[in-house]
Amino acid sequence: VERITEMEMVGAALVFLGFAVSCVGGIWLLITAFKESLLWGLGSLVIPLVGLIFVITHWEEAKKPFLIQLAGIVPISWLSPGRGRRPIIFTRQVV
Repeated sequence: VERITEMEMVGAALVFLGFAVSCVGGIWLLITAFKESLLWGLGSLVIPLVGLIFVITHWEEAKKPFLIQLAGIVPISWLSPGRGRRPIIFTRQVV
């Protein structure tokens, strides 16, 4: 039976926290787009680049939710595979 180390638990918790923060920022950004207009909201929901265009063109309104969403992505990308090394949560090799 394999035991999960404390570092693996911390890594998994950070990934989950980053995902939750990113979701909150994304939903907040979507609400901000819908408050601006129905077309901005629907466009942001359906076409990903429209959301980015909304952030650029409405920076003052979209700055806070966008930066929160970005802050949530940092721990996810830092702990995810594909960075040239094995992240904390993927260090165990199953034999």
